[in-house]
Amino acid sequence: MTVQIKAFFAAGLFLAACQSPDNSPKTSSADSLISKTAVPATQADIPYKVLEHYFLKNTVKNQTVPLKIESEDQFEKTFGAAATMKKRPTPVYFDREYVIAVIKPETDTATILVPVSLLRDSSNNIIFSYINRKADRQSFTMRPVLLIAVNKTEQGNIQLNER
Repeated sequence: MTVQIKAFFAAGLFLAACQSPDNSPKTSSADSLISKTAVPATQADIPYKVLEHYFLKNTVKNQTVPLKIESEDQFEKTFGAAATMKKRPTPVYFDREYVIAVIKPETDTATILVPVSLLRDSSNNIIFSYINRKADRQSFTMRPVLLIAVNKTEQGNIQLNER
């Protein structure tokens, strides 16, 4: 009887170890939306960083915000830092980086803009692809914003590709 209990206990431990979070695949909700497609040989990845904890200032109503922001002054006129208790805004070093801004119209639908890729095509264009995820209606309006910082050495005509 004790041999059966020990065998049952060992089998239970084995199954529990197989189901632990350390052994499960590491995917986020954003990863599950992004299709893993091969990059054609005519395109090259460009490194970038996502800027977090910024908001579009209320003074920017129906004004057109430039897609490419190259100065700290221009950036600070358009965006504010949304510091929280533990997290600070991602720093931008305008001496060596510029910002690509994706700003959508005001909406009462919960919206998240998810970056997918930043590529250079054979015509030297920079193509920024992102996903526009929409959810339920809200009791307030918002202007969805996605900001990325790119090294100033990466120059070219910027194009947005919403998926």
